[in-house]
Amino acid sequence: MKYLLTLICLIVVGVNKNSVGGSDPMYNCSNCEPQQIHIAFGEENDDIVVTWTTIGDTQQSLVQFGMAQDPYLNWEATGQRTSYENLRDYRCGSRFAWSKLFYYTTFPERQAVLRAAIYGDMGVDNAQAIPYLQQEADTDSIHFILHLGDFAYDMNDDDSHRGDQFMQKIQPFAAIVPFMVCPGNHEYSKNFTQYKSRMTMPNYEQSESMFYSWNIGPIHFVSINTEAYYFLNYGLDPLVSQFRWLVKDLKEANSKKNRKKQPWIIMYGHRPMYCSGEEHNNKANCLEAATRTGLNVPSYTKTFTIEPLLMKYGVDIAIWAHEHMYERTWPLYDFKVYNGSTEQPYLNPRAPIHIVTGAGGCLETPNQFVRLQSDWCAFRSTDYSYTRLHAHNKTHIYFEQVSLNLKGKVIDSFWVVQKKHGSFRSKNH
Repeated sequence: MKYLLTLICLIVVGVNKNSVGGSDPMYNCSNCEPQQIHIAFGEENDDIVVTWTTIGDTQQSLVQFGMAQDPYLNWEATGQRTSYENLRDYRCGSRFAWSKLFYYTTFPERQAVLRAAIYGDMGVDNAQAIPYLQQEADTDSIHFILHLGDFAYDMNDDDSHRGDQFMQKIQPFAAIVPFMVCPGNHEYSKNFTQYKSRMTMPNYEQSESMFYSWNIGPIHFVSINTEAYYFLNYGLDPLVSQFRWLVKDLKEANSKKNRKKQPWIIMYGHRPMYCSGEEHNNKANCLEAATRTGLNVPSYTKTFTIEPLLMKYGVDIAIWAHEHMYERTWPLYDFKVYNGSTEQPYLNPRAPIHIVTGAGGCLETPNQFVRLQSDWCAFRSTDYSYTRLHAHNKTHIYFEQVSLNLKGKVIDSFWVVQKKHGSFRSKNH
């Protein structure tokens, strides 16, 4: 098996001048060219984590970068924490080899509209979304990307070369736009080792990127590991520890103080709570979603059901993948619709809105839908596609679904307007 060394460099706000540190002058490193470079947000919304891979051990990991007021590579991060403002250009590597120069600009908090591209289930082959994501990144049309699980198909295949291929394939856009992720069922091998080794998300030291939350603009994002409900052969701790963390995180996010700063709460994960993708005999795949129905776990009185938490703490939108199609619901809880009104269902909705966007493109064919569209389903499509999120302010978010079958045509769009952020429980009594 080929072992690759993944290097991580976290950059935060402040400043340190370039002072390239030397390791052992007698040490010589072969195969030390950085590859599979990608960036992500760190613990704070102005932290950037740069992650890359080398075949050889460089004994050091460095990021050199310039800033708007000083565009030359006069600043350096050494794998721990370094401060900067207005990051402009960067390269990563070591004294043995450097990457090419990449351009990135930190998200300005005063930006009028926060923009993202969202999808799941994209492999090395038939990766339909890649050219569109590249265009979005190259034209500064998005501030970050959410990939909602199932990478490469699969990252551990071919002695892990499949994972290397995938990470190298996304580097052109993932190195210039923060690439935020969550695990899917295709990452299950050896307790999600490939995923944990390759991805560096907030809260990494506690959860190894399996679950975490982060703030940007008017949104508090919550990433969960839905697979903790299905791969119980890896033990109960992933399930129990995540649930305890999730309750605490949502409670804090829903406090008056935090809701004032980030009024929108958006959860994302891999397997959906609701979908009408056909499993067999015209039966929907998601009827028994464990995150919605809960689990009966020995020695625990709790069932670790997540859906009631969405209502209690006012999670506005839940975004999923897994099903290779696109679907959005009306405001929904326990299969009951809670529209804001008949005329304007997404104006002050009284329950979370669910979006399934798992059609980024892979070797598996798109899912088909059950024949009858459920009353809770607002729109659905089997096209290869991805989602655009535009958060305009604290009360208005706009979504579009971009069809790849139709060469980038928008096949669905809608506004969510919420002027009364908070628990949905009080809105339904």
